[in-house]
Amino acid sequence: VEDYDYITPDGEVETRTEEPYFLWYTEGGTFDINFSLFPYSNVEWTAPKAPFEGVIISVIRDRRGGMDWEAIKVVVE
Repeated sequence: VEDYDYITPDGEVETRTEEPYFLWYTEGGTFDINFSLFPYSNVEWTAPKAPFEGVIISVIRDRRGGMDWEAIKVVVE
């Protein structure tokens, strides 16, 4: 999270703070919500019935075009 200068349509400079948001994806199970906004980025995932082996992915975006992602492998026995 960082502060940045934004130039309004009137040419004035405003200091704004990024508000990254998270999109959540999974190959199995369910999330309580599929979208979260900083600083409340946590979501709850309910695992599918065993056996399961798959991936959970979070895509993080800011509102200026930045993007990153992270994936974790999950095994339910």
